[in-house]
Amino acid sequence: MNLLVITDDMVYVPDTRELAQSRSLMKKWKKRWPNVMPWEIDTRDFSLRMSVKALDAWQRVRYDFGKAMYITCACRNWPHNEAVGGKRNSDHLTEGPRGGERLCTAFDVGIANVAEGRLLEKLAIKHGFNAIGRYPVSRFIHFSMRKPKPSGAIYQWGTWSKPKKVRHV
Repeated sequence: MNLLVITDDMVYVPDTRELAQSRSLMKKWKKRWPNVMPWEIDTRDFSLRMSVKALDAWQRVRYDFGKAMYITCACRNWPHNEAVGGKRNSDHLTEGPRGGERLCTAFDVGIANVAEGRLLEKLAIKHGFNAIGRYPVSRFIHFSMRKPKPSGAIYQWGTWSKPKKVRHV
């Protein structure tokens, strides 16, 4: 069984625990993605199936950001997605509800403050992510890659600004 499969489109690891035991394969991984370990982005069953384009873009974001980032979530299999209340078409998914392979393109990254979130948003867009979710209260940002909108606009939700208090009269 191949412990690490990298194609033009996809990186697949059936079990990140086994991959961690192979020095040569971990060297290959670290050469391409030195700032993320496979077990930081795997599913709850220790597998991962991710878009190479998204992982390469994440690495460029990390280089530009210049310091460590805490990935709170990346790949999810179907049971994991259901357990966390994820959407049926989540960009985090590595499989569909009835099986079938999907490529995860998403990262949720912890942020220290809104300024850091805004910076990560700019870097993510610069490097090709076109779906941005802002979660300042929960202190994380979501970025992923989706089929582009015809207008070229990014998919976005949430806001960095604090909700305004409404005064009722």
